[in-house]
Amino acid sequence: MGAGLLACVFALQLTGFSMRLWQNGTDALLSNYNYVYLVCLSLVTAAFVLTFRQKTEFTVLLISLIGFVLTVLNRLSYRSVDYSFHHSQTFKGLISLHIALAGISYAALTLSAVFAVMYLFLHRKLKRKTWNDTVRRLPSLEALENYINISMRWGTSLLAVSLIVGVSTVAAENRWDLLVDKKMFFTFIALVVYILYFAGRKMKKYSGRVLAEWAIVGYVVTIANYLLNSWSAFHHWAGK
Repeated sequence: MGAGLLACVFALQLTGFSMRLWQNGTDALLSNYNYVYLVCLSLVTAAFVLTFRQKTEFTVLLISLIGFVLTVLNRLSYRSVDYSFHHSQTFKGLISLHIALAGISYAALTLSAVFAVMYLFLHRKLKRKTWNDTVRRLPSLEALENYINISMRWGTSLLAVSLIVGVSTVAAENRWDLLVDKKMFFTFIALVVYILYFAGRKMKKYSGRVLAEWAIVGYVVTIANYLLNSWSAFHHWAGK
């Protein structure tokens, strides 16, 4: 029943987003409302796929809850017809690609943060030798660590490509002053956190618990980076 309801949500969101793309083309991605809509759609897609794997009930629940909260806040904060990001037709394709990749990467990094929270929760329960039905429903620590790594790889890779496209657009417009914006500073910090995560995993220098904490720190920095859009000269997204 839960999978069926999730399938309905996925179908409705996919239809709604497809209609926006059909009516406005890639310009739809230039709205902050539609950008968050894309993140929610990506989260619902991931939750729907995970329903077919064993011991993912709590993962699907957390992802769906995050998607629901984002949808409600997005609906209350922005109007779907609002567009505040204008560029010439020459660069709209690159900008739309940059936004789409960033949105999907944020969804993947959200998954990594959810898995990291579950890892820390399970690690604490096992360390205290607390064995109950909740623990039995969770995947193993090894599986969660693998899920974190996969989500981080996809999220970081897509985010890096998105940044390359964004910098290419800045270079094409000869707006080099944007590269010293405070948003770029936070982006650099986020990339450093993710690089340290993968370096620590590669060298096997840190435990799974420490790596899970790094994943959460990286996600917090990434969300802080997104919230800077309203105060940054790089995007000027204020929902107006």
